[in-house]
Amino acid sequence: MNDELTCEWTKLIQNNMEKFKAFTEKHWSRKYRDDEDEFIYQWINEIHYYLAGYMSEDFYDTLVEFVDSLEA
Repeated sequence: MNDELTCEWTKLIQNNMEKFKAFTEKHWSRKYRDDEDEFIYQWINEIHYYLAGYMSEDFYDTLVEFVDSLEA
């Protein structure tokens, strides 16, 4: 059996742009306000880092709360 999980990260970010921007303003030092393509690119990189565990353990609660607020 070959099961795969596919996620359209760009679509997810675009559909929740205001939420991603608010999260970025609160938790990131760099904001990427003037370049939407760069903003999306940086978020996709960040998601990969989050999934790989490149963050502090206590930040997962913040991330779970954020993800729960997103719409598909």
